[in-house]
Amino acid sequence: MDTTAKLRELSARVKSQTNARLHDKPALWAGIATGAGFALGIAGRLLRYRLRRRALPAIVIISECRT
Repeated sequence: MDTTAKLRELSARVKSQTNARLHDKPALWAGIATGAGFALGIAGRLLRYRLRRRALPAIVIISECRT
C-alpha cells in the first residue's frame, strides 16, 4: 500500500472518529459552546466598560507660543 492510500485511509478514520465523538455527547459540546459565548460576552463588557471609564481630558487648552 502506498503512502497516499494510507493517508486517505487514516483521514477517513479520523473523520469518522471525530464525527462519532461529536454525536456521542451533544450536551458536552453545547456546554462548551455556551461557556465560550459567555466568556466572550463578559470580556466584551469589561472592555467596553474600561473604554468608557478611560481618563480623557474634558477641556484641552492650546495656548499660543511666540518667540
